[in-house]
Amino acid sequence: MNSKNKLLEMFNITKKFSGVLVLDKVNFNLNSGEVHVLLGENGAGKSTLIKIASGIYRKDSGSIFIEGNEKDIINPAVAGNFGLRTVYQELDLVPSLTIKENLFLGTKVPGNFFVNWERMSKEANKIFIKLGVKINPELIVENLSVGQQQLVMIAKTISSKVKILILDEPTAALTDNEVKQLFRVIRILKTQGVGIIYITHRMDEVFEIGDRVTVLRDGRYIGTKDVSDVNADILVSWIVGRDIKNIYPINRKKFIGEVVFELKNLTYKACLNDITFSIKKGEIAGIFGQMGSGASELSRCLVGALSFQEGKTYINFSCCKIKSPKDGINKGIGLLPEDRRRHGLFLIHSVTFNIALTALRKYSKISIINNKKINSKVKKLRDLLDIKTPSLDFLCRNLSGGNQQKVVIAKFLLAGTDILIFSEPTRGIDVGSRVEVYNLIWQLAEEGKSILIISSDLNEVHGLCDTIFVLRKGTIVGNYKKNEVTKSEILSLAMKE
Repeated sequence: MNSKNKLLEMFNITKKFSGVLVLDKVNFNLNSGEVHVLLGENGAGKSTLIKIASGIYRKDSGSIFIEGNEKDIINPAVAGNFGLRTVYQELDLVPSLTIKENLFLGTKVPGNFFVNWERMSKEANKIFIKLGVKINPELIVENLSVGQQQLVMIAKTISSKVKILILDEPTAALTDNEVKQLFRVIRILKTQGVGIIYITHRMDEVFEIGDRVTVLRDGRYIGTKDVSDVNADILVSWIVGRDIKNIYPINRKKFIGEVVFELKNLTYKACLNDITFSIKKGEIAGIFGQMGSGASELSRCLVGALSFQEGKTYINFSCCKIKSPKDGINKGIGLLPEDRRRHGLFLIHSVTFNIALTALRKYSKISIINNKKINSKVKKLRDLLDIKTPSLDFLCRNLSGGNQQKVVIAKFLLAGTDILIFSEPTRGIDVGSRVEVYNLIWQLAEEGKSILIISSDLNEVHGLCDTIFVLRKGTIVGNYKKNEVTKSEILSLAMKE
């Protein structure tokens, strides 16, 4: 493809933070009408690179050309003037406003002296028709699912005149149908000459939607290839710098004991109906459910974050009511939430603060905290889980996704919980860190912890779990041992009308 079709060219981009080199002379380019997939582990430099292109960060050195002309992108507004728009993994929406208000926020809204609300609704509907999405623009954003909010953010971005669209993990919270809708829109945008930088950790998406792929590792450029010229094994070896033959651990020593957790006949509003299942000591149980199946609500019901109308919970054969997540921790059950950044961590606080928070009562007397003992325990957990952090005072918001997840795991281990619920345990985590998290889960099970994986990732549930439950429209419709069912059978059951 000749140079006149180049929308974006980045040459020798270098960036340091506090003297630490995070991008080292990285090259990247984007053609019109293509999807260029950007791959790399968390911490590889992907986010820094796109934030430089978007004007959030300033490069230390290097050059950026847009449509052949060198540009100095000093802020996101300047990037927007050049037709460059970004949809980040963290949704930039105002929860208390309606969908249509969010769509037009920061732009000229329909109307002259007064806002024409009716016309705004019509314009919003036009955008969603283009997306192939049926959604009422009058709905309040905070009442939407995570997947619906993601679609609103994408709609907001593509409603403006866009030449270069950056999508950062856009499908992380979408259902299969929503992913298909997004891919359809991407293909339409390609025909209009829009260039798309697509960041993902899902290897199948590379081959479904990508034209070219570039891999970064440790802040360095590794290579660029046409998607048709590579396979998943090649890309994984580029990403991690080594061959990964077994993403899911093998040769696990299984010592599955008696039932330690049992849920009977749980019903929650219209989301969940008559849910019954159990987990044994040392077992990894899995619940596979697609977006909208009720899986997210179920995870919160189990730890008391939602109060269900009917049903009983038994821990070690004793019937108990879990009134809150704090009460759940006291009873030995903890939830690692699907959105760890919002619900699992205090991002502006340190690693030590986050790990110690749930166990302060254990390490204090007369309201005086034994910091020496806490610090000793936290250091041991850091070493045990191999949490990669410059120090224990490092802020959690600056950790990679995989290390953030390890901090959440450490928090519940310090609190002494024996029943751990992982909701979407590797969402937004790269392939190398996934392997580490999976090994940790298996190790915890070998040590006698009882694990429940709630996930929309079929490979994850089938690869990890001893027992698999299938959740569809708020009802468990299948219960299998791992070797009794294939992935295609699970998916067919989960999608059956």
